[in-house]
Amino acid sequence: RIALSSNYGLQLATILRIEIARDLPPLPTAANQADVIDVQAETDRFNTMYRQLNEGQRFIADTISHSMETYQERPSLDRPRVFFTDAPGGTGKTFVCNTLIAKALSMGLKVASCAWTGIAGNLLRFGSTCHKLFKFPVPIDDRSRCSVSPISPHAQFLNSLSLIFVDEASMMSLQAIRCLDLMLRDISPDPQGKHMPFGGKLILFCGDFRQTLPVITHAPPAAILEQCMN
Repeated sequence: RIALSSNYGLQLATILRIEIARDLPPLPTAANQADVIDVQAETDRFNTMYRQLNEGQRFIADTISHSMETYQERPSLDRPRVFFTDAPGGTGKTFVCNTLIAKALSMGLKVASCAWTGIAGNLLRFGSTCHKLFKFPVPIDDRSRCSVSPISPHAQFLNSLSLIFVDEASMMSLQAIRCLDLMLRDISPDPQGKHMPFGGKLILFCGDFRQTLPVITHAPPAAILEQCMN
């Protein structure tokens, strides 16, 4: 016997046709920041958030801000600019990242943020997953390479970034880190940048090694530790 919606006193769903208004402002994404960002509003946002930082958080913010102001979108050719913030959950790592995002936008610079998990990525402004931003293959092994060509529009976008955030980096395997390093070196517009870690880009990794580590099927604890970022 076929059960109909009328048997339960339910009404058939009405199919609605939703018209998208052309005059609606575009959603802010990492790719269209220059078109949708209000520099003055971002300056006010940064000043408000910066005043809420504690001493340790301000040290991180000041260090990254100084590097960002020095090089802007240019790669560093004389020193690596890769930082890692290791702190327990709930200590404000995401808040610091969003503060620095406001700082970059107030300077008219481009920034991208991502996380190893989608939920963590949603907590960051312009956040996405690492697989989307860096075009990681699935699965990732020692021979994997990111699907980003040096002459592609996505490579141009990555080269235009002044700062990249990677949250939940403690979950990334060494294969993923190597894959990202090789890709950023490969697309670097400066020949010397190809010899710098991560192409000389300014990257802030955030994570907590007290939480979930890289997930490796049937691996013993020692093998998992060997795959952790160090």
